[in-house]
Formats: sequence, structure tokens, C-alpha cells
Amino acid sequence: DGVDANSFGALWYLFDAQVAAACDRLDLGRLGELDLSNWEVLVLPDGRYGDRLSGSTKDRLDAWVKNGGLVIAIGGAADRLQEEKWGSFETWEPEEEETSDPENPALAPAEKAARKRPIPTPGAAIATELSAKHALSLGLSTSPPVLVEGDRVWKPTGDPQKDVLTAATNDLVLSGFSFPAAVERLSGSLLVVTESRGKGGVVFFAQDPAFRLFWRGTMPLVLNAALFGPTLGLGGR
Repeated sequence: DGVDANSFGALWYLFDAQVAAACDRLDLGRLGELDLSNWEVLVLPDGRYGDRLSGSTKDRLDAWVKNGGLVIAIGGAADRLQEEKWGSFETWEPEEEETSDPENPALAPAEKAARKRPIPTPGAAIATELSAKHALSLGLSTSPPVLVEGDRVWKPTGDPQKDVLTAATNDLVLSGFSFPAAVERLSGSLLVVTESRGKGGVVFFAQDPAFRLFWRGTMPLVLNAALFGPTLGLGGR
């Protein structure tokens, strides 16, 4: 409950059937009861986690990460952990600025409201810039395009050891559609970021890297994180 079925299904099939990696399916509702020391990596698919990652569940998960565990948080899961201050990056917020139309001052409040509201992208493939020296870029010779849905926009930290993948600043939309204002916000935004937490770490994906199992450009990033992350130093083990 709370986990997006499509995101879970694609990731499960990717790891279990296509990669044949040793993996287990855990019930989110029992996460606070399990002995997580039996696992090295925990993948949280996209979803609406709400308070399911709070209280004793959050505390046990936090203790596990700080002891060397690695969490891969995707979409809504990343949002939830960011709300708990597990990431040092910031979510895009509108700047406070005065907007006015001298010919029609009555439009100013509406214009200001429009600048502040979320602007979702219905579906667009965007160009990216990859931190080529980051451990998660292993095996990638070019920067993979990212499939963007929704209004999630993160601001880059500026740290090349954290910012794995960012949106391009020029010629952003490769295919699909995004509103001009959304393109402006997405330009240069953070798409994949790693964070240390005690002896462990967290890898945040703003968008689903294995969307419905057909979007393969960003699959190497999530596979590198899950299969090699602990030995690459992302999880401290």
C-alpha cells in the first residue's frame, strides 16, 4: 500500500528476471518490523508514501542507513525522504518578485499566482548532462535522456560528487511536450543525486529510471546503484 504498482512491477522484473539479481520483495507496512541487516540495498519505487515512512519505520530505516545501508529512492519515495531532510538539495520554489502590467494593473495578482503554481510536464524526453567521473556513470559513454512526467523540480547542489545527472540548459526537450514555463524550471535541474548518511547513503531519482520497463537510457544508473553501490562507496560497506 502506497507503492506505485507500475514502478514496482518494472523494477521487480528488471532485477529478478532480466538481471537475475538476488532480491527480495518486502511489504512496506512491515518495514519497521524487519531486521534490515539481512540486506545491503533497499529500493523504494515511486509512490505516495505519506506517513508510511515515519515514526518507528523511519527510525529503523535511518539507523540501518547510518550503519552502512544504501537506499535508492525514486519519485514519490524521494520526495518523502527529502521531506525528512535526508537530502541536502532543495526543491524549486518560485522567487519573490513584483510583476505588474502598467496598462492593466488588475492582472498583476493573477500573473503572480501563475508564476507560483506547479506546472506539470505531461511527458517529455529531455537532454541531460552526466557527471562522467561519478561512480554511478560507469559503463555510460554518453549522457542518457530522461523521461519527465509531473512537476518535480530539484535544484542542483553544485557538488560533482553528489550531482550525478542534471537537465541540459540548452535544447532541453528532445521529444514529447512540456510547457515553456516548465521547460524554464527544468533547465539545469537535478535529476539524480547521491547523499552520504552516516556510513551509508541514499540515491535519489527525480524520475523513474526504468519507467514501465521500456525507458532504458537511465537503467544503467539504477543498476549501478543497486548492484555496485555498496562496493563503490555509496553505502559504506
